[in-house]
Formats: sequence, structure tokens, C-alpha cells
Amino acid sequence: MRSPRAGWTPPSSSWRSPRARWWRCSTPSTATLQALRAMGVRVAIDDFGTGYSSLAYLKRLEIDELKIDRSFVVDLPNDDDVALVGAICGVARLLGIEVVAEGVETEQQRATLLGLDCELAQGFLWSPAVPPHRFTPMLQAPPTS
Repeated sequence: MRSPRAGWTPPSSSWRSPRARWWRCSTPSTATLQALRAMGVRVAIDDFGTGYSSLAYLKRLEIDELKIDRSFVVDLPNDDDVALVGAICGVARLLGIEVVAEGVETEQQRATLLGLDCELAQGFLWSPAVPPHRFTPMLQAPPTS
């Protein structure tokens, strides 16, 4: 499916929102999220676990992905953080929501996340943020181990 007006292909598109932007969802914004999902756009909550984020929104909104805030990842494998990240992953798994951990910088953090069934992550362990003109060549380069 392709959106002729926007020029993007929804299955590879994702709409990510920082929590404060739409946590006070009114009926129209919920309808907007539903319309985006109907077009094939994945909806993600960024920085989950901080600010206005609430478990009630996981029930109320149709979310495809949760991005766990780096504040829960930075001290892994600290017991408190393991418990919190494990709980977030467990709830998301039961609701059929994909989880991405933000701010992964060490192999120990990655291994801990894998042990909690969090298989998607982003962070400096793999690459710092890169400008768009450098990103495309990275995608086209053969994978490295």
C-alpha cells in the first residue's frame, strides 16, 4: 500500500511520539491514530516509563511499539532496572506490543535486555546518531560483524 499524497510506503513507516504530545488524548487524536494504523503506519510511544506515560494508555490506544527510555537502560543490570524493564517487556508482550530499548551502550546492557526478551534496541553500542547524508550509505554498505 502506498500513500500517493505523502509519497511513503506505510509498512516501512512508523509514527513515533514523545509521550507529552498526546497523552491527554481526546477523541479526535485517538481517531487520528486509528486512521494512521488503518493506513499501515506503525504507532510508537517514545520514552516510555517517563513523564506522562501510563499503563492506561496501553489499554486505550492501539500501539504497535514501546520505546523504553534510556534512563531504565543506563544502569542495567541493576536489580531495580532489571525488574522495571522486565515488567515493561512482559506487559508489552502480553498485549502484542513490540519493545525497543533506547540508549544501549554496552554489551552487558544488550545481554541483559536479550535475557528479558527485549530483542530490539538502539544506541551507541551500534552507532551514534548520524546525519541523513551519512545514513543512506550506511544502509547500502554490506553488513559487518
